[in-house]
Amino acid sequence: MVKKSNVLFLGVTCLLGFLGCHKLPVISAEQASVPQFSIKVSSSDNVDAASWCQTGENKGIQKPFGFGKVQFYRDKSDPEKKEYIVGCITNNSQKTIEQLPVSYTVQFPPENSKFSGGISSLTLASPIQPGKTVYFRSDFEVDPDALGVEMSLQETKQKEQTITYEPIQRLVIQRSN
Repeated sequence: MVKKSNVLFLGVTCLLGFLGCHKLPVISAEQASVPQFSIKVSSSDNVDAASWCQTGENKGIQKPFGFGKVQFYRDKSDPEKKEYIVGCITNNSQKTIEQLPVSYTVQFPPENSKFSGGISSLTLASPIQPGKTVYFRSDFEVDPDALGVEMSLQETKQKEQTITYEPIQRLVIQRSN
């Protein structure tokens, strides 16, 4: 039996090949069951990233990545009041991580007609060796009116000239205030 998601994926892949876009990244339509972690966090305009992740107190135990001291962060000096997600990330896998692509959806109140989401990445303070913890910041902005963000951490896989992103872990972040 052929799954509808596989047919959709093959159809999109063929269409992209026909249009000459076969080298573009493709997100797998197959959404395998991946670990999910949910947290409620506060907002802050004061981040001491240098000390947060070095002490080891903010290590997360989730697999493959643990999260600690996660917050919505707004730089006080930014007149546009953009917010980002910041915190500590622990590599609980067996390989060094140099970049971490994410897909994300920003959640708004039901009466709000805004939508925000896409593919981005987390900026890491340095490559993360197995068992180590570093500071991270989202490359995407979070609207201050948002209730939360759902992120899906992606693993990049390349086969010949096709790049795919496969979800490996979900993180749901909600405002506590």
